[in-house]
Parts: sequence; structure tokens; C-alpha cells
Amino acid sequence: MVDGRILSEQSKEELIRIILEQDKLIKEQADKLKEFEQKVKDQQQRNVEKIVKANVKKKRRIRPGQKAGHVGITRSLPDHIDEVFEQELNTCPHCQNHLKVSIKVIEHIQEDIIPARVIVRKYRRHRYYCACCQKVVATAYHPSQVPEGRLGGNVLIHTSREYQENYKTIKRLFNDAIRLHTQSSQLPEDTYHRRVQWIKMRLFIFMHGHYRNKNLQRLCKRFSKFWLDMFVFLDGPEVAWNNNLAERMIRPNVIYRNWSFGNRSKAGAEAHATLMSLIQTLILQKQNVAEFLKTSFIAHRQGDLKPQLLMS
Repeated sequence: MVDGRILSEQSKEELIRIILEQDKLIKEQADKLKEFEQKVKDQQQRNVEKIVKANVKKKRRIRPGQKAGHVGITRSLPDHIDEVFEQELNTCPHCQNHLKVSIKVIEHIQEDIIPARVIVRKYRRHRYYCACCQKVVATAYHPSQVPEGRLGGNVLIHTSREYQENYKTIKRLFNDAIRLHTQSSQLPEDTYHRRVQWIKMRLFIFMHGHYRNKNLQRLCKRFSKFWLDMFVFLDGPEVAWNNNLAERMIRPNVIYRNWSFGNRSKAGAEAHATLMSLIQTLILQKQNVAEFLKTSFIAHRQGDLKPQLLMS
């Protein structure tokens, strides 16, 4: 800044020169400020574009699927047969008349899973002509046969789940905590508190371990944040170790809805609700869900009565 006493001593021409210089300096600073603000806006826009993708549907370059008029493709037949089931009739199922030689054999090849190995079964259903009824009759479906299906019931229902040792350790830890909670009234106070401290120490040791698995690393970070609040039910025996029954029943359905963003049609929503209700009912009845679904599926395909849901 220019001192006021110095300005009073300057001539008119000198004052004009000083004013013009100051005006030029102010304009340069204003231009630099505008340039800086523009750079900040550009940088903010680039940061937003990195996080938020444009809501523009990408054009598919290649049309999905085969071309019109292509030859149909189905699952290839296996190169070997492990088991052959001969399904024959001696008498007519309608009039009990004795049958002679079969007039036709319906062959159906189906692949199924047996624990630790895969087998291929062939079901041979013999057809006969009944002279009394004057009808062509056939044997009933084999109990394990899925009509018109290339895969067996075990393949359709089977889901493989492999638990790593670290996940088993966590499962065992929380099972021990729940068991201790249920036995809190039967143990001496000092014994109970000593076991509570040991369970917390086990979790502390687990979450400070070194793991290469990213899921385990993420799990340990979550434990390190909430581990003091995870065993509140042990510090206060009056606190339940689980949520209420209704919330736990709908939880799998809520998680599935979040993953799939809901159903696309009313019929799909009703089918999904029925299936979820059926699975939860089987769990409450302590029935094998996979076995019940397999038996129901085969019975439906064979046209038989469905298995009973309610236990006697």
C-alpha cells in the first residue's frame, strides 16, 4: 500500500501513474482468481465423474443368442452308463390282465450326483399292449427318476458349501457364547465371569490374526470396531442373544430382496413368497428342506400326491 503522506507530496501526474499501476495490479489479481476458481470447478467435476457414472445405457454391439433358424443345442449325452433300471410289467395296471412281451421300450438317460462321485443312470420303461383293455400301458416311474429331465433330483437340489477352518472357529466361538448364556443361572458367578472373559479373549485373538483371505480381513476389521458390543447378552443375562422370532424368519427374504431388487411380476412375487414360507415352515418343523423339495418335485412330475407338510 502507498502511504497517505507520500501521496500528498506527489504531483498530479505522479498520482495518476500510481492509480493506473494499482488498477492494473487489481485486474491481474482478479484474472488469476478467476483462473483458479475455474481450475477448482474442473477438478470437482472430474471427481464427480469418477464416482457417479452417467445414466446412459450402453449399446450392445453384438445381438445376444444364436442367429434365427439355428440348429437347437441340448445337453450332450454322457459317454457311459453306470446303472440301468429295467421297469417291467407283468399285469395290466387297469384290469390286471396278464401281459406278454413288451412292444416298446422308452429309454431315458439321466445324470445325478452321488456323494463323492457322479453316476449316470438309464431308466428303461417297458410298454405293453393289453389285449383285454386294448390299450398300451407302461410301467410307473422309478422313485428317483425325474420325468423328461436330464438331471437327477440330487443335482437339482444339491448346493455345495465349503466352510474354511477360520469360519468354523468363529461359528464355534459364538455357539460357546450362546451356550454360556443359557447356562448363566446354573454356574457360580466367578466361574461365569471367567468364562465370559475367555470368550472375549478368543475373539480378540482371532481378529488380530494375519489372514490372506480378503473376506477374513474385512471380517476382522468389523470385529475390531464392534467386538465390545457383540457380547452384551453375556454381560447382562436378561438380554436375549438373538432377535425376535418374526424378524429372524423374514431376514433371509429381506436380504434376497436387497440383492435382487425385488420381483419383476406379481406372479413371481407370489411364487417367491410361497417358497419362502414353505422353507421357513420346514425349518421350524426340523425337516430336511432339500429332501422335501426333491420329493415334492419328483412327485409333481410323476403326477402323484405331494408329500405332507404338516408332521403328524
